Amino acid sequence: QSYESVYREVIQEHWTDSATVPATLPESQQVQIDREVQQRLEKSTPLYSLQQILGAAWIAGGLFVGAALLITNWHFSRRLKRTRIPLKAEAAPIPVYVSHLAETPCLFGLLRPVIFVTPEIAARADALPFILAHETTHYHHGDHIWAFLRCICLILHWYNPLVWLAAAIFCVCIADLLRKKK
Repeated sequence: QSYESVYREVIQEHWTDSATVPATLPESQQVQIDREVQQRLEKSTPLYSLQQILGAAWIAGGLFVGAALLITNWHFSRRLKRTRIPLKAEAAPIPVYVSHLAETPCLFGLLRPVIFVTPEIAARADALPFILAHETTHYHHGDHIWAFLRCICLILHWYNPLVWLAAAIFCVCIADLLRKKK
């Protein structure tokens, strides 16, 4: 409600016949009416606006998605570190490890990225140089940074189903590509 509409309500309650309302009220009456109008406005004002509620929901959703992504990656990183075995690879500019947890060769990590290969790939001397060259290309293209930025997009746009659909399609396309290579 606006101040004017509440003011009219209070005036009508004090003077049933609005024609008898004096043009100028004494200051004491005006202060009393003004206090009553303010009290009614405070009672009718919602505790939080829709914008504040939606803002809080957006922040809470972003924090939840961010925490989920962080915990998942942290947990996977710890498991990889426990199972990794260093692999000598002079051609790779970053460390290379073998882990049975890696389903396919991959570049993992943001600040200190490393390459993980499966035990089967590590055993294939004919394929290993090509796979390391492929993963090194991902490193030189900054794909680990792009993966981080995709996560930021998911955190900021957690409410947008199109962003989740795009992420799911990306994962399906990558999985299809990897199956075709086998």
